[in-house]
Amino acid sequence: MPIERHTDPSNTLTILTATGELTPDDFMEIVTAFKEDPPALNILWDFREAYPADSFRSGNTMEIAALSKSAIGSRRDGKTAYLATSELVFGMCRMFTTQLDVRGALHKTMVFDEMDKALKWLSGENGS
Repeated sequence: MPIERHTDPSNTLTILTATGELTPDDFMEIVTAFKEDPPALNILWDFREAYPADSFRSGNTMEIAALSKSAIGSRRDGKTAYLATSELVFGMCRMFTTQLDVRGALHKTMVFDEMDKALKWLSGENGS
C-alpha cells in the first residue's frame, strides 16, 4: 500500500506516510478505516515521497474531504498537518484543507513544506 500508518505509543500523533503514485481510492481506503480505527488526536500526512495519479481530479478532493469530515471531522482539539515539498502536492493539500473548512470540520489544518515546522505546530510549540 502506498500509505503506511503509524500511531505513537502515547496516542497523540498518527503519522500517515505516502510513497509513490497515489490514487483517490488509496485515500478513501485510509479515511474509511478511521471510522473503525480512529487516528490519534493529531495527524501528520507526509507526502514528501508521493505524487498524485493521473486519475486524480479536483472532484476527488471534495469527495475525500466529505468522507474525512464524517470520519474524523469532530476532533475539536485535534490538528492535522500536511507535509508536501512539491508545488503540485502542496497546492492539492491547500485545496483539500479549504474543502474541509467549507464542510465545517472542527479540527485545525495546516500545510507545511518542512517536517520540523509541522511537528512543532502539531505539538503546540509555536503557540498555536
